[in-house]
Amino acid sequence: MKNAGISRRSIVLAAAGVSFAGAAYAQPGSQVVKILVGFPPGQATDIVARLLATKLPAVTGGNYIVDNKPGQGGSLAMGVLAKSPPDGSVLV
Repeated sequence: MKNAGISRRSIVLAAAGVSFAGAAYAQPGSQVVKILVGFPPGQATDIVARLLATKLPAVTGGNYIVDNKPGQGGSLAMGVLAKSPPDGSVLV
């Protein structure tokens, strides 16, 4: 089945590129970077976040975990992000 010219690899690379903007502030290896997902586990956003969490340590050297905060269409995760310190240790 074709995906209208969009491969899984290009989606992961695009998501990784977006994540690097926030991860650039984090000091690799010194802290755990939390990737917040505003939806329940097992959905597409969770799967992409978990793929990134396994691939990013090889690129940045940091540690990444996925934290699901489902509810209110992703607003709960954004609220957690708004209250977190601006040091790049939390990504959405």
